[in-house]
Amino acid sequence: DRLDVGTAQNWAAAAWEDATWKSVAVPGPLVVDGLDAFDGVLWLRGRFMLASEWTGRAAQLSLGPIDDMDRTFVNGVRIGATERAGSSQSKRTYAVPAGLLREGQNTVAIRVIDVFG
Repeated sequence: DRLDVGTAQNWAAAAWEDATWKSVAVPGPLVVDGLDAFDGVLWLRGRFMLASEWTGRAAQLSLGPIDDMDRTFVNGVRIGATERAGSSQSKRTYAVPAGLLREGQNTVAIRVIDVFG
């Protein structure tokens, strides 16, 4: 963790400025400028809009499988993690606690750790 610049700089924070980050199409293999055989830590961020009737409600975030491990954040708050090797085929489904989602823009940040190809 201490060597991961994303953790050190809090890339999970909703306000983190990611406008210069490269885009990837998900779901699917992460292929960005030759990173198709990537091992290490990779951060992904995305945004979604919610109507006012979702404010204050609990929800569920389903991500599907991630190769290999992840830590997942919504609006800067860690909602779940799968941090055991060999989890590349495990689908991720995390509870989003009541009060975390807000009307308008919300942010999901995922710290992906790939340990083999």
